[in-house]
Amino acid sequence: MSSKKEARKRLSSLIPSKQAIKDFIFGLSTFELYKETIKISKAYENLMYFLIVGEFLGIPFLANYYTLRLLPYFIGGLDLFKKNMVRERDIFEELAEYDLH
Repeated sequence: MSSKKEARKRLSSLIPSKQAIKDFIFGLSTFELYKETIKISKAYENLMYFLIVGEFLGIPFLANYYTLRLLPYFIGGLDLFKKNMVRERDIFEELAEYDLH
């Protein structure tokens, strides 16, 4: 009886779980699209922060009233924005997107 249980345990350890299969299919089909979407989203977020904080840096924009109205919503992510803007970037980070063969 115990050999049947052991055989089932070994067999179940070889068969991937449903979550593993879902993750594999997600990675196979849409992971690159997901990464690109996150990258574009961060670019838009950085642009919004730049538009809001840019006035405080001396870059003239017209809509001061609306900027001040939006400022409380963006204060939470301001530290992350500053870290991203100050981070040193390498040219190979940008070239990694292109196929150079």
